[in-house]
Amino acid sequence: MLTDDTFDPTPAADARRAEAATATRTWRGKRLLWTFSRESLFEFIRLKADPLTTAQQAAMQRREACEEGTPEHTAATAELMRLLGGRSTPRLRNAVMALWLMIHQPEDWNAHPEAAALRSVIDHWGDEHLTAATEADLLEVVRLVDLVIEDAETTRAIARPASHPPREDEGN
Repeated sequence: MLTDDTFDPTPAADARRAEAATATRTWRGKRLLWTFSRESLFEFIRLKADPLTTAQQAAMQRREACEEGTPEHTAATAELMRLLGGRSTPRLRNAVMALWLMIHQPEDWNAHPEAAALRSVIDHWGDEHLTAATEADLLEVVRLVDLVIEDAETTRAIARPASHPPREDEGN
């Protein structure tokens, strides 16, 4: 949910917010966190990546509907990777950068204040942890990163103007 989106008061939206508020997502046993500082730093180091096309979104949904390990899932994975542009795309690289930020702490990234230096540290980490990753593994990273960010955005407080002017004695 973007901060300028309208509030969705439906029971389904309430259920999604409740799920997001209690979700604990992990990657290889490490808890994934998306905080203000992580998001701010990600915006500083991220690569420009075009929004997903309708065909890419549909391919993601087709893949998610398939049971893992089936020939259909394998074919859907290959099709999605083809539509995304392969393993070397800004979207996948951004997902790896976000994943790194989600599992590391401020002292890890504050040691590298320049964007290029931090990207280099993340690239070395990716080489160590993702070189042998299959297409399915990489798409799982993208899916997890998207879920964690969606959870954070779903539960983010959004300032709304009051329906009535505040009284002078109300404070801020």
